[in-house]
Amino acid sequence: MNTLIDMASDLGVWLSRELEVVSSVMSSHLENKHPEVNKICAELAAYKGKMLRPSLLLLSWRAVSDSTTVPTSIQKSAAVVELIHLATLVHDDVLDEADLRRGTQTLNNLKGNEAAVMLGDYLLSSAFHLCSTIKCVELNILLGEVTNTLCSGELIQLSHRNNVDLDIDSYYQIIHDKTASLIEASCEMGGSDQWGNIVNGVELGRRLDQRELFGLTTPLLTTSSGAKMGKTAAGAVWLNADMLSPYDYWQYWRNTEDADVGKFLRLFTDLSLDDISKLETRQGAELNEVKKRLATEVTALCHGSEAAEEAAKTARQTFEEGGLGDALPGTDVAKADLDAGIAVFELFKTAGLAVSNGEARRLIKGGGGKLNDEKISDETQAITMGDVNADGVIKLSAGKKRHALINPV
Repeated sequence: MNTLIDMASDLGVWLSRELEVVSSVMSSHLENKHPEVNKICAELAAYKGKMLRPSLLLLSWRAVSDSTTVPTSIQKSAAVVELIHLATLVHDDVLDEADLRRGTQTLNNLKGNEAAVMLGDYLLSSAFHLCSTIKCVELNILLGEVTNTLCSGELIQLSHRNNVDLDIDSYYQIIHDKTASLIEASCEMGGSDQWGNIVNGVELGRRLDQRELFGLTTPLLTTSSGAKMGKTAAGAVWLNADMLSPYDYWQYWRNTEDADVGKFLRLFTDLSLDDISKLETRQGAELNEVKKRLATEVTALCHGSEAAEEAAKTARQTFEEGGLGDALPGTDVAKADLDAGIAVFELFKTAGLAVSNGEARRLIKGGGGKLNDEKISDETQAITMGDVNADGVIKLSAGKKRHALINPV
């Protein structure tokens, strides 16, 4: 298992590094001698997402290559594919009259439709200019055909813009030309709970154009109670520390159900089977110590030993010693806002202890909310600088196991 984890980690580091190179190639090629053009191109940050298409191209090259050094031609090809994709996104927002993309104002909303259309064209022309520097006739022909199909898909979509009775054939043509033609897949993978959807997708492909498709599923990871792994009342469990702190990640594993401890030790740690066999026989308070061991081992694999030990230390200080650990998640709030007073239910949402104000209200009304370890009786209670404790923070608690700090700044 350790070998597989190391391989996956190395591949992730390699891909991240190569995507940075691809982004650099794109930025360099879009750079223009006219400042006005560069200023408009700077607005493209809102359109850069997961870079799925460059990732697939790079991974496909890696799968058939013995080298880890990516040729310049492949890096440029990845940049070309992403530039074409960005152009379609910019044009789509104009057609859809969209105001936001990934929570940020769209270019057409900021600069107007004319500027957005022209930038989309600039992206397409930049893509093919960059493609011409690769000096591969076959690649130019392939991308030319695909881009022509993408553009025809845009025109088909525009012709059906206000058509509420769009037929399935036209809808399929739009989806194929605008999106699917850029990445044509033959296999869909998913959890076993998606088997029905995957089979329906295979059948749809067969009916539409007699395409031979494949489906592959893996056993779904569930707890002994039947709940899906990674799905909690507070939201998804992320591996990225920016999305979920190492402390919260540690807590997720610490709260493992008793019946799952042995299973998770086998699946998610590097401990020997002999050690696991001994650990899973423990009961009561000793089993809680095994859960801490599980949490620390798994967190170390994901975030490193230092972060795992810090999370364990914070949990010990918070739950066993009644103190405040350094790794407790914290949120900065302006002192001026606290001086004016903030409803406690709003702070619970701000601190990430509830996903909505309504959920925060219900939590507090149900007796699950605490302020500096004291039960909150009124969800509308105004929190001010007067609630800052001796440690210079405001401690919020949702139940017995979830805590967060408000840091006045």
